[in-house]
Amino acid sequence: MRFSRFAAAKTNDDVQFEMTSKSIVLRNSRGRFLKASINTEGDLVIEGQDLGAEVEKFFGYSEYEWAWTISAKDCDRLLAALGGELDLLSALGERFSGENAADLQSFLQSEGIKFAAWGRIGD
Repeated sequence: MRFSRFAAAKTNDDVQFEMTSKSIVLRNSRGRFLKASINTEGDLVIEGQDLGAEVEKFFGYSEYEWAWTISAKDCDRLLAALGGELDLLSALGERFSGENAADLQSFLQSEGIKFAAWGRIGD
């Protein structure tokens, strides 16, 4: 078994979304995992992992991990773009859970929400 900081992604359970006070799992299904959390500085950190044959077809490796960080100063702007009626994690869950998680990056880009990105490809 490979070590991963996203151990929950090893399950095939279909999870709509699961939330704690500081984080929300937006997707955990069929080798795909996406989680959003608020760090101690108030930044929004979105972490994802994809595993399996589809990833291998695209990248040549069966694992892809990434993280995006949206600074605390931009989180109010993101919440406003999401409608502003809920807290940020709840709003993300309402809009981008399950299969809708795939639309998150294009939404951030279309709204001009900047994020720092990190990624790793490989087994």
